[in-house]
Amino acid sequence: MIIGTGVDMLEITRIKKMYEKRPGRTLEKIFGELEKEYILSKKNPYPHMAARFCAKEAFSKALGTGIGKMSLPEFQVVNDSKGKPEAIITGKANEILQELGGNSVHISLSHTKELAIAYVIIT
Repeated sequence: MIIGTGVDMLEITRIKKMYEKRPGRTLEKIFGELEKEYILSKKNPYPHMAARFCAKEAFSKALGTGIGKMSLPEFQVVNDSKGKPEAIITGKANEILQELGGNSVHISLSHTKELAIAYVIIT
């Protein structure tokens, strides 16, 4: 049974400008440790930042709470051994997920040169 769905899209230049203005603050406020390692390992980190930011927004929409009810690093997107995105959910985000009866979070990420998008389904 699907509990919630969410989608979000972002212009990559928007997160690039935010990062260039305040790199440390942007990373700490938005991303968890595993995400930061992954993002900073990339030659061009901005599409990966944007896609993961979109996933956080899409997850909050799927929860039905909006982004203000959780700390962004509580929802991390990591890749499994085949490259499939998976969620690591902690803190308040996990509490809300459990209250809804969510067992699984399915994530799809994509980006072009200009845009990033993420789609999340909670079952």
